[in-house]
Amino acid sequence: MTLTPDATSCKTCGFGLWIPIPGGDLSSSFMGLYSDARFPGRCIVSLNEHAEHLDDLPKDTVSSFMINVAMASKALRIATDAPRINVAILGNQEGHVHAHLIPRYPDSEPLPNKAPWEDPRPRGALDEGDERRLVNLIARALTQVKARSKDEAGASRMPRRSGSRALPLLSSGAESLV
Repeated sequence: MTLTPDATSCKTCGFGLWIPIPGGDLSSSFMGLYSDARFPGRCIVSLNEHAEHLDDLPKDTVSSFMINVAMASKALRIATDAPRINVAILGNQEGHVHAHLIPRYPDSEPLPNKAPWEDPRPRGALDEGDERRLVNLIARALTQVKARSKDEAGASRMPRRSGSRALPLLSSGAESLV
């Protein structure tokens, strides 16, 4: 698959997502599927403004981007049921801040304890049916994660009556904000 300019492509450097996820526009980034048959569900989260270095960004932009990465990672874990999601911000090939989200499936990988870059399987794209299925699953999961995040943010701003204790937002009480 080739990159095609769209609303998620950087106007400065042209960095773009292979397959944008519907609803994948986050507060400071965009999410898209990276078609990789070795790691079904692999995604990219791309900063929605041009920057070459994460450390050159204002703290609030870095914070927002990392929250977006965490939300996307959570959605990817829900959509793929992968036991682990690797998150990598490399910056040595593309001059645009972005993160790789790579679902890991230890039971079906030849080197599950190694970095995904060391995977010996030949690179290849997913077939179009798998791409569509994953895009739909990820979009649905991301919608759920965004709604939960918005609900929790609103709940944290609700005033408390004096003497009352805050109750957990979720039944387990252990879920994160994202």
